[in-house]
Amino acid sequence: MRGPLAPANSVAGKALRRDRPVSRAEFFVQSLSESLARITAAAPEALVGVEVGLEDVPDMAGQWSTRVPLAAAQEATSSTPARIVVYRRPIEHRATTRRQLRALIHGTLVEQVSALTGIPVERLDPDDEDDED
Repeated sequence: MRGPLAPANSVAGKALRRDRPVSRAEFFVQSLSESLARITAAAPEALVGVEVGLEDVPDMAGQWSTRVPLAAAQEATSSTPARIVVYRRPIEHRATTRRQLRALIHGTLVEQVSALTGIPVERLDPDDEDDED
């Protein structure tokens, strides 16, 4: 939509404009940030020394067996910190609504953090029943 939503009038005094909708990529980043905050609130030590990144698609063409991965975790080495990479497009492809997308992002991140740190999923996400559709 271009231009004002409604012309200037005596009540509003100026033209009303519609806010720009949040793009899919922006929504994904917001949801990922919210998920990281939830995990940090539940288990503050879980993400210490862990880098979390975002990529559109995995770059391991043909290296997965039957399904495209939603995320990947790499343990720390002597020269690199532990890392989790979340893949935006495969996750978006599996969700039909923004609510499902937010839940899938959080569930994927919780699973990766749990696998990487050994902290139980129940401790990282104590209120997981809120994520169900």
